[in-house]
Amino acid sequence: MNERSEHEKLLRDSQAYDYNDRYLERGSVPVSVEDELIINSLDLSNVKSILDVGCGTGRLLSKINARYPNIEIVGLDLSSASLDVASENIPTGKFHCFDLSNGDIKEIVNKKFDRVLSVQVIQHLQPINHSHAVSQLVQSVSPNGKLVLELYNHSGLIRKIEQIMRRNLNKEVKHDLFYEYRFSPSDIEMLLRTFGKAKINGCQTIPRKLLNRFPKLKDTDMKLSRKIFSKYLAYYFIAIMEF
Repeated sequence: MNERSEHEKLLRDSQAYDYNDRYLERGSVPVSVEDELIINSLDLSNVKSILDVGCGTGRLLSKINARYPNIEIVGLDLSSASLDVASENIPTGKFHCFDLSNGDIKEIVNKKFDRVLSVQVIQHLQPINHSHAVSQLVQSVSPNGKLVLELYNHSGLIRKIEQIMRRNLNKEVKHDLFYEYRFSPSDIEMLLRTFGKAKINGCQTIPRKLLNRFPKLKDTDMKLSRKIFSKYLAYYFIAIMEF
């Protein structure tokens, strides 16, 4: 495990037991929009298996498991403490420690999956590790399967306004144990191009504060996030690769 991974592991281990509460602090409506868009992108009807790389505490996998209890669930994460929480929440799931920055998934789980998911993980890896990480995800997808990535949208209008207000426009952010490389949709398209073509959708096109104040905007946000232009506005984006 490299030094950057060690830092990330320490951070995620320390957050494991209150991570879900921290995540919900942004508001139940924006989180619901984000989760629904990711799950819809996965298209889980008739799916037999899903691999979540960087599953953390299994917060999103728990939702998937509740709706699709017959899908085989496997989760990989750097943080053993987070995986302990995930195992408690999804007793039928299989969870393993794994470092996406330089590890080989086949050594942990020697099979392919109908769906491979990775949410806000690659952004915490240094650029030198990005290509390896994507290759590992792609190699884990079954023929006719699908890979879904969700990342912060560095160039999205909503996030850009937030960054300007905070005077924080850097592509790379480093402090204490935390590291983030901020992708734009064009960045991730270029990275994925080596492995195939990706479709990019927006995610949370309406600002969180508005969603929290006016929950009825949720359906509108879901519809807007599926539009082609949404990737230029949204707070997150979802990249979908089909094989």
